[in-house]
Amino acid sequence: MKSAGRENLVTLHLYSPPITGMKVYDLQKCSACVVSEDCGAWWPEEQRQKVKEIQLK
Repeated sequence: MKSAGRENLVTLHLYSPPITGMKVYDLQKCSACVVSEDCGAWWPEEQRQKVKEIQLK
């Protein structure tokens, strides 16, 4: 996502109740994982945030 002009763009997303069972994807590794609620919508940096890792075909 980017702005139509030259200005920077900031977005804020709030979910209530929090999303559970969110899958995030790493296309270079061809894998996905289900992340914990405290992770966000990106590949987790901490192992404890990976609920389940999935190898894609």
